[in-house]
Amino acid sequence: MDRDLRKQAEAQLDNVSRSRTEHELAVHQVELELQNEELRRAQDELERSRQEYMRLYDSAPNGYVTLDQRGAIVRCNSTFADLLNKPAELVQNTEFASHFTEESAAVFRGRLRSLLRARSPKVVYLDVIHTTASHRHVQVDTRKGPEGELELSVTDITELEDARRNVELLLHEKEVLLTEVHHRIKNNMTTVMSLLGLQARSIGDKTARAALDAAHSRIGSMMVLYEKLYRSSNYNAVNLGEYIEDLVQLVNHSYQDAATVSISLNVDDVNVDEKTALPVGVVINELITNSFKHAFPGKAEGTIRVTVKRRGPGMLHAIVCDSGPGFDPERVERGFGLSLIDELVSQMGGTAEFSGPGTCVGFDVKV
Repeated sequence: MDRDLRKQAEAQLDNVSRSRTEHELAVHQVELELQNEELRRAQDELERSRQEYMRLYDSAPNGYVTLDQRGAIVRCNSTFADLLNKPAELVQNTEFASHFTEESAAVFRGRLRSLLRARSPKVVYLDVIHTTASHRHVQVDTRKGPEGELELSVTDITELEDARRNVELLLHEKEVLLTEVHHRIKNNMTTVMSLLGLQARSIGDKTARAALDAAHSRIGSMMVLYEKLYRSSNYNAVNLGEYIEDLVQLVNHSYQDAATVSISLNVDDVNVDEKTALPVGVVINELITNSFKHAFPGKAEGTIRVTVKRRGPGMLHAIVCDSGPGFDPERVERGFGLSLIDELVSQMGGTAEFSGPGTCVGFDVKV
């Protein structure tokens, strides 16, 4: 009896254990199926991401190329193959430098070792051999990959390079044209000065002769400027010190008694444009000429000082002084010369200021 009861109890325990095991197996199976489903979704997502990456890689605006340490193409995108106008399969495993002009290929081969050793990105400019079109100009940005390979980004800069060359050509043509214009202006002014000089020498009236001499001197100051512009490589910058020095020499040469008058110059080394240099030159020419004509009667010895100094940002201060007896500008009839000085100084944004001893005329110049 006891033995039967024991067998029945063991049988019931076996049934319970079996049922529990079967239940646990069923639960594990469900869990595995869920995990497998998640893995499948993850694999599908990974594949979609891979395909999207390859699509973006292939259709990128730049050519992407990976080279081994021999300089052979391990992989490249379609953009680079299209740049060569070749199928991608014909580009793989070829030497990268072989797709460039002889000169560019030599440059790249010569730099390959250093590019592979470089710790920071480098840039190389090369000319690609195109199968149907003319050579293409490219910018190659390089960097070392994580496994020692060389990763390249190739940008077609043909249009930019062509535009740059066209701009350089146009600028050269403009410079040639400006040189010719300034040369012709200078020659025309020289002709006008010669005619005024001839006319002045043939006129007996002192007033008329003085007017022609003054016109001759004013045109001379402009001619000196155009001589500078004609010989300069930069038409937007005239060295004011050199211009005024040449101007003073011209005025000195115009007066026979200049040997008794010394002129000192103290001009800062500053470049100004043509629109500023011209009125400054005419005013200084006018002031020096007036000193020669009125400050030293009877060929007396004297001194003329010309000073141009910086006065703060964007401002110059010019002053012309002579050692003559001086005059009161309020009591002197303002002829054409003084009126011209006032007008030109006003155009430069300043006011002519008269002082002594002797005669000193100062004015500001905006630059």
